[in-house]
Amino acid sequence: MSKITAIIIGDKIENTRLIAELFNLQDIQVVGIGFDGKGAIRLAKEKNPDAIFWEFNLSEKEEIVVLQEIKQISPFTKVIAVTGKNLDSFQKNIISKKADFILYKPFDIEKLIQILTTMQIQMSKHTKH
Repeated sequence: MSKITAIIIGDKIENTRLIAELFNLQDIQVVGIGFDGKGAIRLAKEKNPDAIFWEFNLSEKEEIVVLQEIKQISPFTKVIAVTGKNLDSFQKNIISKKADFILYKPFDIEKLIQILTTMQIQMSKHTKH
């Protein structure tokens, strides 16, 4: 079985590096790192990753539009959305646009590891069929 591939989108290089290290420890291959919505779209097109870890820092409207475009480009890519916006309407908008998992800042690393494990199990079942 091949490794799950992922891209990481965030606004702080230190945070993206830490997340990349965590992904590598979880046997997930990081194939790209971006820092904004345009980078997310470009990397989704170029790399066609299995997963995107995305720290949402754009305006709510822009996040929804970019997420929608990414899901059109790569509908089977799992999206882990990380946000500090703890609003029900925001969560509903993101979920309705196909974010697969949502983490609220500050988030527990164990929760992210649990999501990664769940994602790996789901994807391994998908590749067996």
